[in-house]
Amino acid sequence: MLHYGHSCPSADYFNFHLMVSNFVVADLTNNSNDVFFYDERTQGKDVDALCNLRFTYHLEKFKTLLSHKIAMLKTLLIILDNCVSQNKSQLVMQFFALLSILFYLKVVLVYLIPGHSHNTANRVITWCHNAMKGKNFYSPMVIVEAVNKIKGVNASFIDDHDVWCLCYVGWGPILKKHFKLLLVRYTFNYFFEFDEGHVNMRSLCSTSNSEAINVPLINATNISLIRQSFLSNLFNATNIIIKQVAFLPIHLLITPMLSLTKKKLISLGLLEHLSYYLKIPGVLRVQIDDEQK
Repeated sequence: MLHYGHSCPSADYFNFHLMVSNFVVADLTNNSNDVFFYDERTQGKDVDALCNLRFTYHLEKFKTLLSHKIAMLKTLLIILDNCVSQNKSQLVMQFFALLSILFYLKVVLVYLIPGHSHNTANRVITWCHNAMKGKNFYSPMVIVEAVNKIKGVNASFIDDHDVWCLCYVGWGPILKKHFKLLLVRYTFNYFFEFDEGHVNMRSLCSTSNSEAINVPLINATNISLIRQSFLSNLFNATNIIIKQVAFLPIHLLITPMLSLTKKKLISLGLLEHLSYYLKIPGVLRVQIDDEQK
């Protein structure tokens, strides 16, 4: 998080300083952009992290609309970047199928052509970089403060110490329990429509209906039973309706705080601003003192 001016940082820069990850959701309908920051001790960048961030975002949207007595949108259209390897995760696909059961009637995914797309989310990252340019940041909260000065951007920090910003593990088993896997070579498609647990896959948006591939991802025909099963697994409650989830905590295992390497702890101990970090263990303090001599 430190600034090196116009000179290149040392080779060990990324190993010595605390890394902060970000997740961007650009809401084109309402012209707003949400940026979530979290440091490397909170969670990784795996499927669990993606499910946590996406579910929290849509759950908060659901709560807001519910509080204002506004009906949830029927269709969610998501534009996603694509990579050359076409590595669209099965669990990520199952998660979007989950959204089509809980919050929306239909979830549509449009993957862009592989390569750098310069879409809105990419531009938001550039805005964040410009807001931080030429400055030193010693805690994520200061980063959030700088980014929140950007018009149309709402930044927040997911603190592993905050009981209201919890991260969870175990999304995979729940999704695999309720959904089937997609067909082989599904990653070659760019257009996916999830409708109550079923998916229509098309090579392109313009692909005709006759060429579309329909795959049922759920076993039961009664969608209400599947929804109840999901709610029971996620919120540890029976006989509840979707509107009640706004007042219930998620019932999954909390992600354990990830440990930092000894080398990184020593590096952090050399910084002047340590109010955000945990206390450096005594044995490392001795090593730091010895090295400074």
